[in-house]
Amino acid sequence: MATEQEIQAQGWIRAVRYTLIFTGVCYLLFIPIGPLMALTRFNDPHMSTAFNLGFGIGFSLIMFVICGGIAVLNFAAASGLRKGKYWAWIVGLVLGGLYAPSICLPLGTIILFGLLREDSRNLYLRSGNPR
Repeated sequence: MATEQEIQAQGWIRAVRYTLIFTGVCYLLFIPIGPLMALTRFNDPHMSTAFNLGFGIGFSLIMFVICGGIAVLNFAAASGLRKGKYWAWIVGLVLGGLYAPSICLPLGTIILFGLLREDSRNLYLRSGNPR
């Protein structure tokens, strides 16, 4: 298992952790978009009141589950990377792979580059024994 001194010596691991924390905070800030999107439907005179209420609650819950879940994954990966956990390295790679082909390209690139560098890769593969 990688020691905390080895992890702290890796500048790219620190950059990856801060990037994961930043994206987690961004996803937490997306949660209020659900009620705000539904707010425009509340004023539509052609829709029934029951539909407006159901749409607002449903869309808010969906935004909470999706954005909250992704935020928790980001925070868990950042915390696990700090502790030298192999599973956090895998979760970080998956998140970086999801962010890279999207509008979050710079964030995904930082995550993937930082985790796939030879020194970082050796650090986490040694701790995980992936066989």
